[in-house]
Amino acid sequence: MPRGRKRRSRKRIRSELRPRPPAGGRGLKQSQNMHKEIKRILVLAAAVIFIVLGILGLALPFLQGILFLVIGLILLSIASSKARKWIESHTIRYPKLHAFVEKTEKWMTGIIGTVDQDENSDLDARK
Repeated sequence: MPRGRKRRSRKRIRSELRPRPPAGGRGLKQSQNMHKEIKRILVLAAAVIFIVLGILGLALPFLQGILFLVIGLILLSIASSKARKWIESHTIRYPKLHAFVEKTEKWMTGIIGTVDQDENSDLDARK
């Protein structure tokens, strides 16, 4: 080791490498909001992919079009409150279908987690 250099401990090096939140304590909230936006974008992208596969599946014999459409619409309803209201208004006439959609949406939300603030209020209002 060269003479003029000070030796730093591992603990000090680790503390220097750790990211520090910005002053004011807003770092965590901004980080959580950014993660929710990224999650929302990913869920929307997955929903669009499943809907496109569903539309292709209606024409192609080897894809299950209806299955992909249902999965895509439920993912879309998790990410968008407008889509959720549209699906709810169209399935309310059929109680069994409506119950299935709600149950599946709740199950997928349990896996994915909440994506939107509007979603929390809508899900709580349904209970």
